[in-house]
Amino acid sequence: MTFRHNSGWRYKALVKDLPDYGKQLLSALRAIRATEPERPLILVGHSFGGLLIEQALVIAKRPTTDERIAHQNEYLTNSLAGIIFLGTPHAGSGYSTLGKLYCLFHYWDGASTTLLRYLDVESTETERLEDEFLASFDRVPSIDYHECVPNTILGFNVNLIVTKSAATRAGRTSEALDTDHFGLNKFENEKDDSYKKIKHTIVEFTKAKTGRLVTEVRASGGSD
Repeated sequence: MTFRHNSGWRYKALVKDLPDYGKQLLSALRAIRATEPERPLILVGHSFGGLLIEQALVIAKRPTTDERIAHQNEYLTNSLAGIIFLGTPHAGSGYSTLGKLYCLFHYWDGASTTLLRYLDVESTETERLEDEFLASFDRVPSIDYHECVPNTILGFNVNLIVTKSAATRAGRTSEALDTDHFGLNKFENEKDDSYKKIKHTIVEFTKAKTGRLVTEVRASGGSD
């Protein structure tokens, strides 16, 4: 399953916050897993998509008066085999300031800073989300992959979009991928080194959850 979310903020941004996107992802997961609720689940999130995964899971753990949804959420969270974060700004990104400046001068085009505040360095919203996420999912296997190649914008090399320190959480498994931020979830083919590393992680997460070895993982361009 690929969850495509319109989190664009530069032009005609939607009037939606991170919890809104989290509810949408959670609803999509419940729907697609309705016939196999106990099937092992591995979630992969690129950049903001990683925060979106955390938000969806945090919502799944919160009490609800709807017993049907409560049971579905319980099956979903109990089936988690692992989470793979690709350049997720757990501690923000220095480029959020540039994004806010852009929005200031493109307000009339519909640019919005609503989601950018989650990318602020030392963002209170993101810190709160991380704390709530770890309180419920501390024992779920996860890995933080981070970029180590600067991005090229308008022909100029710029710093890392999400630095190693921002993309990796203390005490958590982490590893570098030899690509820039926008290449973390894109692979040329099955011989791509980044693809092989992520495939190995998926296989290990699944084996740990089920005790069985998974042999088929297909390469894909991917998205959040």
